[in-house]
Amino acid sequence: MPMLEDPSGPSPAPCRGGRLAWRGARTVLAAAILLIAGTAGAWEDDKCQNFRAEQDLAFGVVAGGTTTQGLVTIHPATGNVTTSGGVTFFGGDAHPAVFSGQAHGSAQHCTVTLALPGSVTLRGRGRTLTLNQFTVHPASIRLSKRRQFSFNVGATLSVPAGLPPGIYWGHITATAIFTHC
Repeated sequence: MPMLEDPSGPSPAPCRGGRLAWRGARTVLAAAILLIAGTAGAWEDDKCQNFRAEQDLAFGVVAGGTTTQGLVTIHPATGNVTTSGGVTFFGGDAHPAVFSGQAHGSAQHCTVTLALPGSVTLRGRGRTLTLNQFTVHPASIRLSKRRQFSFNVGATLSVPAGLPPGIYWGHITATAIFTHC
């Protein structure tokens, strides 16, 4: 996936970036509500470089119930999709997001963790959905002699009853945090 510059510019926090700007870029089947894809920005600082989103978070093709709200969850390690309430999963391209970067030499013995927002609002068709309960795999990475790192990110999407078919999009910013250096 090509990297695009983030119009807001670099952030002052360590290795902050990996912003997924989700845009509807794929076909959505009739009666389906969500299939998201996107682009990423990249930043560099004194601990890491090329921190970016390698793969977008995608929920595949799901449909909400007409009278019952529900949840759809992507597991970060396996990519498995689970649903509850009035949500049905029809398949399609569902997978966790993948964020990666490379540590500079001074940070090659650090532990890296990933920080994510508490929730993100997705918008589309005049409606909003809430994406939350972010999960990360692995929980942390000890760099030791290697300099590259990669995290998978899953999440849970709350799907309200009667949600119209369409593509729903939003933004998420991940921050790589270096400790125990």
